[in-house]
Amino acid sequence: MKAVYEAEAVKGEVMSTRDLEIATAERDAETIAASKRAEQEQRIQVAAAEALAVDGENTSNAEIAESNAKLAEIRAQANQRADVARAQAQEAIMIAEREQELAALSKTELAPQEIEKQRIEIAAEAEAEKLRREARGEADAILAKYLAEAEGLQKVLEAKAEGYRKLMAACAENPQVAPTLLLIEKLPELVAEQVKAVQNLKIDKVTVWDSGRGSMADGKGTTRGATADFLSGLIGTLPPVHELAKQAGIELPGALGKVVADGQATPAAPPSSE
Repeated sequence: MKAVYEAEAVKGEVMSTRDLEIATAERDAETIAASKRAEQEQRIQVAAAEALAVDGENTSNAEIAESNAKLAEIRAQANQRADVARAQAQEAIMIAEREQELAALSKTELAPQEIEKQRIEIAAEAEAEKLRREARGEADAILAKYLAEAEGLQKVLEAKAEGYRKLMAACAENPQVAPTLLLIEKLPELVAEQVKAVQNLKIDKVTVWDSGRGSMADGKGTTRGATADFLSGLIGTLPPVHELAKQAGIELPGALGKVVADGQATPAAPPSSE
């Protein structure tokens, strides 16, 4: 009997030790899993923060580039006005000096016809010089404007490239996040371009000529006409377009109908003839 008790005691001790080991292993596994989840969440938050920082930096660089372009344009315009003013002043000085010379000559030996001829030539020369200065001023202003715009665009593109490199580096642990973020960034532009393609279309009546001979089998031993195929295809394309526009926050034209609860698109009613 004593041996039985001892065996039971040993068995109980073994069971307690095993239960303790199992509980310890479960706690360790849960601790490791929680640590991994925390690390993953931290990487995602860091990637999102860096993406926001890059976006802010790109916006700041774009604003700086635009400001520099405007400043260069204003300076070029000011230089142009100064050149024009100098040309006009020089023209006035030349005319005044020549007028004095002609006045002096008129008192001596030059005939009135010769005096008038020289006056016309001087005025023409002064006008030509003014036009040349104005043209140079306009050319310099245009050149400065486009140089500033090109420099600003280059800075923006360089900032975007650096931002994309940082984004890819931040998403090294989870590479599928990068194309998703880039797609989200471009989604409003893509949807806007799709909407532009159809928003100016006036769809108040669709006329389809059907020979009545049928075009394809519907799987039930019958055939459908070309008209049915056309309308089925047209209506089938509307739900994806509505869903994409909804995600991008864009309202489609009323001519494209609306999507009801079952996901099917309802074509818009034709306009009243009254």
